Amino acid sequence: VISEKEIIINVLREMIPDNSSMAQWQEIIRKCKERGIGEDIAEEYIQKLITKGDYYEPKRGFLRRI
Repeated sequence: VISEKEIIINVLREMIPDNSSMAQWQEIIRKCKERGIGEDIAEEYIQKLITKGDYYEPKRGFLRRI
């Protein structure tokens, strides 16, 4: 069984395959919702990844891998 965190990480890896790629927050959340992850859960976990330093927002509404 794949956990919610693993699903979110898989979505991020698909949408942001390397540190030169960016993805829109709303598109990331939409893909997570398609895979059964609630918007609140996805946003909360992504915020944790930002706090941890794995991802950042180069400009409002976009996410990039560090």
